[in-house]
Amino acid sequence: MQSTINIPGMEEITVPEIPVQEIPVRHWPSRLPFEQMGNAGRIALLASHGTEIDPHAVLFSLLTVVGCVIGPDIHLYVGEARHYCRLFCVLVGASSRGRKGSSLAPILSIFQEVSPNFMKIRTSGPLSSGEGLIYRIRDASEEVDKEGDPLDPGVEDKRLVVLDGEFAAALRAMKRETNTLSAILRSAWDSGDISPLTKTNPVRVTNGHVCFVSHITTPELHACLSESDSVNGFANRILWICTRRQGSVPFPERLSKESRGEIGAILSKSLSVATETREMTLSLDAKALFGEAYPILTQERPGLFGSATSRAEAQVMRMAMILALLDGSPIIRREDMVRSLHCWRYSEESARFIFGDREPDQRANKILDFLSGGERTTTQITVDLFKRNVSGISEVLEYLQSVGKITCRKECSTSGKKPATYWKLAEMN
Repeated sequence: MQSTINIPGMEEITVPEIPVQEIPVRHWPSRLPFEQMGNAGRIALLASHGTEIDPHAVLFSLLTVVGCVIGPDIHLYVGEARHYCRLFCVLVGASSRGRKGSSLAPILSIFQEVSPNFMKIRTSGPLSSGEGLIYRIRDASEEVDKEGDPLDPGVEDKRLVVLDGEFAAALRAMKRETNTLSAILRSAWDSGDISPLTKTNPVRVTNGHVCFVSHITTPELHACLSESDSVNGFANRILWICTRRQGSVPFPERLSKESRGEIGAILSKSLSVATETREMTLSLDAKALFGEAYPILTQERPGLFGSATSRAEAQVMRMAMILALLDGSPIIRREDMVRSLHCWRYSEESARFIFGDREPDQRANKILDFLSGGERTTTQITVDLFKRNVSGISEVLEYLQSVGKITCRKECSTSGKKPATYWKLAEMN
């Protein structure tokens, strides 16, 4: 289902809508209208022209890196909520041939030309520990030497963009009991202030500005994303982006001198405007459009898909900030908000395709897979599937029934024993 937003004097915009009880339909996300996406769309088309690179991968990687280079001082108030140009982006492909890793290659060297300190804030990771991340952007230590200077001067530039090609490794690291990466990244996305509660040698970050682009295949993601990170707010701080190879190009073209010059000019201007800007604002028509979209962005969505997309309004606002600055505007205009809603629609449809009707609770997914083979009794689910080793199965069955994914019936026994309860997958309309 979709909802159409109509505001007098403005063009119509359609935003996806998913009712609470509807199981998401899996389909590849609809292509972005790159020609209408301003300078971000222009760069994505230039960088992917004559190659196998997916322009969607270029665009979302670009927004993430630009947001980091812009820095932590630029912000936008919506009520008392303060938004920054910080994005986490994961490019998800069906296989290793999705050309995810090469999405930023054509323009990374241009960043080095327009942002002199770019190489100092860029790292290839890997994302493996929270402590390692903090150390890269740490504050000066509270301990001082005899002259009164900090023993550790810390890091002055609090920007850090991680371009990590192996997100599966990060997810596996997060499953270790003492690993703090998930919690650290959540704090970094929110305020940028990170203060782990450690007994010895505490390392803190004030106003840190961490962004990352990482890559993973769909099977790896399903295998490695833990239940806790599905529901604790980690997954919904990420823009999940479907990418795939664009045709077959054995000899891809290099970025032309003219294209490099055009991209460099766009980035230089946006960074120049950002340097002169601290607090961004919304135009009245951008506010009106966001207000119309807000009920749709904040509605409840089912399953793991819902958990992974439940920060839609914040993601839209952050992307609108970066899209505006890429077009050289310190004010978020209506066209920037429209483009951001297009970007969110692509990310939301990507999440719907990636996660399908999976649930955050792995017990629920196992039950659904088990019932795909036909009707089963409660005893069969408890004994045959879980070997009596898992608690709370009745609650999981009740939940799956309440969201319309399974149905049950009771059948009386001829021997006078307690009626058996049979479960099966609900029929799809």
